[in-house]
Amino acid sequence: MVHLVHDVANAADGLRAGDRLTFLDHGQERWRLHIVPGPHTAAQLTTGDTIRFAFESPAVPAPPTLAPATPLGRELGPAWSDSTWARAAPWRAIPPPESLPQATLLWWRPVRARWPEPVRLVPAPDDGVYVIHAEGLDAVRPDGRLRWSRRELAGAGGVAIAPDETLFVGGSDGTLYQLAADGAMIARCHVATSALGEPVVGGMGVVYVADLHGVLYAVHPPCSVRWSFATGYSGTRPVVDAGGRVVLATWSNNGYQHRPPGVYALDAAGRLLWRVAIEAEAPVGPVLRPDRTLLAGGLAFHWDDINGYRRTTASGLFGIDSTGTVRWTALTGSAPRVLVARADGSVCTVTAWAEPLRLGCFTASGRPQLQVEQRDEGRPVVAAAPTGTLLLARGGGLTAIGPDGTPRWGYTRASGRPEHPVAEVWAIAATSKGRIYVAGPRGWLESLRAPLPPAHVVH
Repeated sequence: MVHLVHDVANAADGLRAGDRLTFLDHGQERWRLHIVPGPHTAAQLTTGDTIRFAFESPAVPAPPTLAPATPLGRELGPAWSDSTWARAAPWRAIPPPESLPQATLLWWRPVRARWPEPVRLVPAPDDGVYVIHAEGLDAVRPDGRLRWSRRELAGAGGVAIAPDETLFVGGSDGTLYQLAADGAMIARCHVATSALGEPVVGGMGVVYVADLHGVLYAVHPPCSVRWSFATGYSGTRPVVDAGGRVVLATWSNNGYQHRPPGVYALDAAGRLLWRVAIEAEAPVGPVLRPDRTLLAGGLAFHWDDINGYRRTTASGLFGIDSTGTVRWTALTGSAPRVLVARADGSVCTVTAWAEPLRLGCFTASGRPQLQVEQRDEGRPVVAAAPTGTLLLARGGGLTAIGPDGTPRWGYTRASGRPEHPVAEVWAIAATSKGRIYVAGPRGWLESLRAPLPPAHVVH
């Protein structure tokens, strides 16, 4: 038995029996620490209470060497001789895509660029796709024919589609472009001095977009900037809820700045509501659920106001309520670089980039819902289909994973790719009608159809 110390109680306000308290390093492994309910453990814990711990590791079958009386809060602690041990469930292995039923290649076409940078794909309302690349923005019909192309939108940060199918595009020149569905230019609004990211359309038609320097703008079309808010860091795509609250996460590879990064929440007038000390390591998330809960991935940290740097305390996925309080943490061992929301409200992230790659999905309460791993090569790309199927691409292969973790189908070069195949998948998009688009670095765009379930095959 040990006592809950003051600094841990302050770091995790409102501890209860059964909570996951923290992660600790033991050699090269990560260990999960639990507060174990017992006869002397109160439901609500406060400083000085007697508690008991249990350790859990995702990989190691034996508990660590326990040192009695290791002070709680030490750099390598805590560890206790009376701890119990529980091993996490193994990760489910996903076979390579070539061993699965193969998707059908409907068509392929080269776009005009042989880009050195990744492309972006945005599903279109007509079941086609918008392709952002280094030489422009293309609207492609479902049959593969080019609908229209805008060369001045080369390298755009992203596309937002309003309910009336109007397009808002964040330009690389700091201009917010407004286009009709047929590609006709409606308005140009010069917003910033640096490139704009992916915009989002909120209530009353207001468009929110952040620039490269981390300034968030609220623009009323065609060109009225209502307010701006400077974070000092590059920001992710903002999200907006029904009440007009705007949230974005900042990300940076530089841990030394004049102000702390974090997840920011602003009201409809641009006033700061709260900031949570979580920094993304890639421009992913946050995800906003219908109950106004936020799911953000990144690094939790303490900020040193005197020296102006952060000290990381945890990395993983965090559940944040509408008041800015972190309610739960799913610590994954590394900061998520992919964050995908599914239709059931769960969020999926890549939790390991090395071999094997591990993909985990978590419920709105932080409970693991799906844990799969795959051995392959290449940078992972993950997208979610409207049916809840996850599309995981690595190298030149694509694997569809069902909501329960069952591999559904695959797509590889053997599926009928053209003479110059996509050597590596850079972007995936799935439309509401089930059409799947894949793009890669050689400038090829492909359209796929998933195979029918066996029960639907007509002989």
